[in-house]
Order: sequence, then structure tokens, then C-alpha cells
Amino acid sequence: MKIFLRTLATITLVVINITIATGQLKNYVTENENWSYGVAKLTDRIVLKGEFNFNFIPDVLRYRDQNDSNPYSARTVNYFIQKDKKSTLERTYYAIPYNDDENGKRIKSVFLKLFIKKEI
Repeated sequence: MKIFLRTLATITLVVINITIATGQLKNYVTENENWSYGVAKLTDRIVLKGEFNFNFIPDVLRYRDQNDSNPYSARTVNYFIQKDKKSTLERTYYAIPYNDDENGKRIKSVFLKLFIKKEI
């Protein structure tokens, strides 16, 4: 009976993990297809205007022009603004650095979405 329950629990966990991985892959593929107009300011003060694709799973911003598309990580971007195709909303994301280890020696950056613009 114990062997049966262990086997059943193992199979259940495997099925759950496969389901979660499939859902993440679907989100990744869906986000790869969404391009919209926007503006990005890079850390080297270059401003890009054109079509952008932000994929939140690998945390990568891609810029597309007539020739090809270039990926940018949060380390190379100060902020970017995307206009939603379905509405008039603008989505603003900032690249925020944080300590990745306990000693504070390794700094990483991540894109965070601004939800409310309000003066303090």
C-alpha cells in the first residue's frame, strides 16, 4: 500500500510539473509575438523609438527596426514605455538594480512595471 501511495504521489508531482512548464512555455511564446510602439532610454543615453517586445519570463526587451531585432537586458536599459495596441494606455517599466547576494557584491537588474503615477 505504501509503495502504491508513493508511486501515485510521484506521478501526480510529475504531471503538475509538466503542466506548469507547458503553461510557462505558452506564455513565453505568446509574449514573443506581441510587438507594440514605444520608447526606451538606454544606460548609455541612447533613446530608441520604434517597435518593442517585452518578454517577462526571460526579462528581455527587444527592439525591432527594418533590418533585425536587438535584445536588451535590464542592465542596459534605464526605462521603457510601451503603448498598448488595444487601448490608449502606456505601460512604463523601470530597470531597478538590487543586490543578488548577501555581501552586496553582485548587482543585478530587473524590470519593474510602474502601476500608479502620482506626485508626492
